[in-house]
Amino acid sequence: LFSGKYLPYLVLLLFSIPLFFIGIHDVHSWGDDFSQYIKEAQNIAHGKPFYQSGYIYNIYNPEYAPPQYPPGYPLLLAPVVKIWGLSIRAMCYFNSFIAGCLLFALFAYFRKYTGIVTAICLSVLVTYNGFMIDLKSQVLSDVSCLLFVTLYLTFRNAETYSWRRITLLVLCAVMAILTR
Repeated sequence: LFSGKYLPYLVLLLFSIPLFFIGIHDVHSWGDDFSQYIKEAQNIAHGKPFYQSGYIYNIYNPEYAPPQYPPGYPLLLAPVVKIWGLSIRAMCYFNSFIAGCLLFALFAYFRKYTGIVTAICLSVLVTYNGFMIDLKSQVLSDVSCLLFVTLYLTFRNAETYSWRRITLLVLCAVMAILTR
């Protein structure tokens, strides 16, 4: 189990554990995006059309916020909202899970171009930088979009493209587009 083949994954697993303790709060900072994501996720969780958020779009200030956001992130967030309700803490734990997945996806991506130690170090540096930790503590789609873009780039780097790889590429690209 602790041989050289699985050791990098064990190291990454150990590095992913603190993500569930750093930046976990019961409150959310001010903003507009998170409330619409949560409302759309709540609509999905309760079987309503996701875009019926009650948001009143200001046509005279179109740069502020769109009438609705793409459904990708609310779809990911909907099971959390269905089970734990409007708990910001549960949503931060979900973002921690996404950040942990990103850690492994970045390792897979960097591993194609560098050695194991370098790939681990780069993955940890990207995942643990202050900006990413701050994003993890907010209900925003940026980290999950980065996860799907990283997965897309990882699956795209191949000699041949089987139908499975093409399917994964399409799914990752669609989720990246629908998430952000």
